[in-house]
Amino acid sequence: MVIINLYSNRIKAEKAIKNDVYVYDCFSEELKTQIFFILKNLLEIEFNYYPINMDSKQLWVLTYEAVSREWGNKFLDSNSLNFIDRFESYIVSNDNYEHVLDLIECVIGIRISILSKVDPNYKFNNDEILIGLIEELNKRFLYAGVGYQYENGEIIRIDHQYVHKEIVKPALEIIHNQAFEKVNEEYSNAHKHYRNQYIKDCIVGCNRAFESLLKSICNECEWEYDPNNRASDLIKIIHKNGLFPVGMEKTIDSYIMTLKTGVPELRNHFSGHGSSSQSPSPSIYMAEYVLHLTATNIVFLYNAFRNYQSKQN
Repeated sequence: MVIINLYSNRIKAEKAIKNDVYVYDCFSEELKTQIFFILKNLLEIEFNYYPINMDSKQLWVLTYEAVSREWGNKFLDSNSLNFIDRFESYIVSNDNYEHVLDLIECVIGIRISILSKVDPNYKFNNDEILIGLIEELNKRFLYAGVGYQYENGEIIRIDHQYVHKEIVKPALEIIHNQAFEKVNEEYSNAHKHYRNQYIKDCIVGCNRAFESLLKSICNECEWEYDPNNRASDLIKIIHKNGLFPVGMEKTIDSYIMTLKTGVPELRNHFSGHGSSSQSPSPSIYMAEYVLHLTATNIVFLYNAFRNYQSKQN
């Protein structure tokens, strides 16, 4: 018997990390109910089209037997007449989020396995029902602020993705500091807009976080600025006051140009001063790019700020 490498088997030794925009160990009853209906749809195979002598309940029993073997726990009676209803109750009332994630992987795997056996021409990429339901699942996770996605055949934690782990998480740790409270508020709001797919609001939020960071640095260093200054003006102020090291003027000048034409320019193009009713609507990947670019700028400017502080003491 092949051992299934379920989600819970892969992350037993791992713990949730502090200061994130997502939660990982708490699923609302609403989300679990939505997940059940997605799983139910995944196991509703058109038996008239595919030559299988199985009904929906038998596929649920297959799922039950697979996860029970891995968990070492017979948690339901597979001979029960209302077996699917009892399975729904188990999912919705279960506080073990890892079991819910295991069931997602297992049900998708069973669907792919069954259809691959009965249809030689079956391909994952052509299964429109499966692709649509996975897309719905990932959106449900985002809307609920739960940090999981189904990608490349398995459940992954968002904080295990390289960019989130190496860029976004360090930025979140930095702005958790009381001195950057406003930055934290604006950047967290940008992530909230992203999860709800309010793309323009997300980009505006990123620019506000960026400007708040520049103002916070000026406040901490006691550099004067006009509260109405935009990011481009604030960048000139921190540069003029020596935030960046001497002797790297050419390199820093190039970076300053990148700062000025990065988040602020994207904000102006899509959502701010330079936008119009004729401006194209930004796509979700643009919001992801701006979120990551903002996090990169936060980490870089904070490190420059810390370096400047150490030289003043």
